[in-house]
Amino acid sequence: MKFLLKKLSLKTNIYGGDPESQHEQVILDVENAKATKNSKMRVMLLEKAVTVLSDIELPEFEVKPE
Repeated sequence: MKFLLKKLSLKTNIYGGDPESQHEQVILDVENAKATKNSKMRVMLLEKAVTVLSDIELPEFEVKPE
């Protein structure tokens, strides 16, 4: 597993370094999950993406009556 994480880290560095936002991290994790053939790594990446998405606070929108 450590080898796969190191490989993933190297891939991340090749394609532009660390993501600048949580949304970019989620996209990167999902893309890497699609690309990996290791099912344990795929599950780990998707669980991480779901966790990050659930922690993101959505802005509150107010609907103004016309």
